[in-house]
Amino acid sequence: GNYYFVGASQPASSVYLTLTTTHKTIILNWEEKVPWTNYRYTIYRLNDGTNQFDSIGFSTTRTYKDSGLENGQTYCYKIKSSGFYSAKAGYVNPIINFSEEACAFPKDTIKPCRPKLTATANCDLKNTQLNWQYIPDSSCAFDTDIKNFRIYFSKQLSNNYELIKEINDVKQRSYLD
Repeated sequence: GNYYFVGASQPASSVYLTLTTTHKTIILNWEEKVPWTNYRYTIYRLNDGTNQFDSIGFSTTRTYKDSGLENGQTYCYKIKSSGFYSAKAGYVNPIINFSEEACAFPKDTIKPCRPKLTATANCDLKNTQLNWQYIPDSSCAFDTDIKNFRIYFSKQLSNNYELIKEINDVKQRSYLD
């Protein structure tokens, strides 16, 4: 009739999923605190047609990038971790642990790249040739989001600029004023 303390189990958590949105992409990150080793994560996304979660990929790290999505459309996810205890005898293998479900929608948060502008003035003809090109880098999106170009003019740098031309051909890279 006596009770003796034999030991306590180590704490274990669920998989906590966090979603980060950007242009046509949702980045999944997750955290967990478990006393076993997780070796594989299965990523599931809700299929709107069947209302079931379909496997869309695997990861061996706690991150996954789902790209090629439609901005403004909601996507829901959950993660399944698969793991094991290092002492294999007598333990369930694999140990399956699901995250909660999380939903988000991608949105365009990447600004277009700033064009590099050159201007060549011809005083005799009283005109200026403007040329611009894009030098993409990782902090901006190349010209995929550009709808038009607006050219502004001011006689002095301190004055307010006036719109003098709007160019709707996004492939055009020059203008003669």
